[in-house]
This record gives sequence, C-alpha cells and structure tokens, in this order.
Amino acid sequence: MHRVLAVASAALLAGCAASPPPSSSTRDLAALDAVTSSIIGHPITTTSDDARMHFLAAQREQDLGRNFEALDHYQRAVRADSTFAFAYLGVANVSNSLADFKTNLARAEKLASGASEAERIQIQIARRGFENDVSGQLALAQELVTKVPDSPRAYLILAGVQAGLNRTAEARESYGRRSRSRRISWRRTRRSASPTSSTSRATSARRWRTSSGPRRSRRMSPARTTSWAMRIAL
Repeated sequence: MHRVLAVASAALLAGCAASPPPSSSTRDLAALDAVTSSIIGHPITTTSDDARMHFLAAQREQDLGRNFEALDHYQRAVRADSTFAFAYLGVANVSNSLADFKTNLARAEKLASGASEAERIQIQIARRGFENDVSGQLALAQELVTKVPDSPRAYLILAGVQAGLNRTAEARESYGRRSRSRRISWRRTRRSASPTSSTSRATSARRWRTSSGPRRSRRMSPARTTSWAMRIAL
C-alpha cells in the first residue's frame, strides 16, 4: 500500500513540475498596444501582427529604460518581418555596440522606401546624429512634428535634439507639448474604446497608468531618451 501511494505521489509531483507556471501578467496587452500606438502617433509599417506586437512591447520596455528587454523584442520583430525598417532602427537605438548600431541603421535605411514618411524621417535623424550633424537633426525633428503634430513621440525626439544643442527653454517647451499631445492621444484612445460607465472609465484610467509606468518627475532627462546617434552627436 505504501509503495502504491509513493508511486502515485511521485506521478503527481512530476505532473505538477511539467505544468507551465501560470502567467504573472494580467495586463490587457491589446489595451496597452493601443495606448503605445497612440503615443507613437503615426503609421507603423509592417504586415506582420507578431512583428507589430513585439515592436510595441519593445517601445514600452525602452521607455522604462529596460534596454536589454527592448532589444529582445525589437529582434523578435525583425525576425517576424525582415522588411520592418522602423524595427531595425529600434534595434540600432538600443544596441550594445557602435558596430551593431551602424549595421542596423544601414539595414533600416536600405528598407526605408517601404516605411511611412514619419518613420523615414526618424531614420534620417539617426543618420544625422551619427554624422554629428546636429543642425540637420534639428531640421528633421522640426519637420517630424509638423508631419505628425499629434505624436507625443515626435515632440520627445525634438526635445532631445534641442537639449543636445543647449536650447533648454525650447526643449522644455517641446517636452510640454509632448505631454499635452500625450493627453490628447489618451483621450482619443479612450473615446475609441467607447466607455459608457464609470466602471469602464476607471478601467481605462488604470490601463493608462499601467502602460505609463510609475509617475516620473517633469524634469527632462535627455540621456534616457537619446539614441546612439544622438549620444554621438552630443
């Protein structure tokens, strides 16, 4: 009898060990993706749903300063869609070496003809930064915000370039406009979800706070939002 119980217990333990652990994440990834897309504020050019999903996850990780995790998601995005120029720019911006930055920026440039206009401008901004052409970066960043004026990400890029030129007042203004654009994008995302009750509105707010991460100081930190190209220019 004891032997039978021992065998049964062993089988039960083995079955538990083989079972995958329950997911620790209860976040609504679809809602997070919608918020991340609204912050980017322009078309993301890929035909692969998997590539898009990993790209948006990479953006969130990069915003939180988790560059290793961001790099993993960017690399998964380009594996899912080898023509995804904007994702190659992402790989470049969080790469671990200058050589990797150069290689992936070149790949992004080669594929840029299939990207959206806003994506192409950002690829060009990275190239100007690598060439230490900060005036060229500034002109392109200003063009970007005129092309996609509702994009919080575009104003963040402009603020980073202006800060690199020691135009602190202008950078603060751009950063403030980025915050206002972010609120507009959030309201549009919330309207598209059509919340009709106080419960659904509270759920939307919780999703926004989750996607945004912990509250941060309004002081701008250009170093955290500056790519390899911008760091070289600085």
